[in-house]
Amino acid sequence: MSTLRLNEDNYVVWRGLRRNYTGAFVNDAIVTAIVRDANGLVVVDRFYLLYEAQSDGDYLGVIDKALTAGLISGAEYFVEVTANIDEDEGEAFRRAGCTAKHHAETP
Repeated sequence: MSTLRLNEDNYVVWRGLRRNYTGAFVNDAIVTAIVRDANGLVVVDRFYLLYEAQSDGDYLGVIDKALTAGLISGAEYFVEVTANIDEDEGEAFRRAGCTAKHHAETP
């Protein structure tokens, strides 16, 4: 995700979530995400990514367009996704930087 579109729904995807030690796909994790600004402040509160049925560890979440309305065009943000797998495996984490833009500003 390199662009966070303002006033539009934005999909957040985690493809192929796997266990560290066995490499098996994880289809039953609790996956959440937040969006932070460049100063580390949370600008979009926690939302969930849901498991895509019959996939190999794929999870999909949506940042609702109403939540992006207050973001600033051209500003840098970070989408942070945490997968709580289980007590033995613990958590997995991903962080992606992106720039907020209106639809007309993107190719």
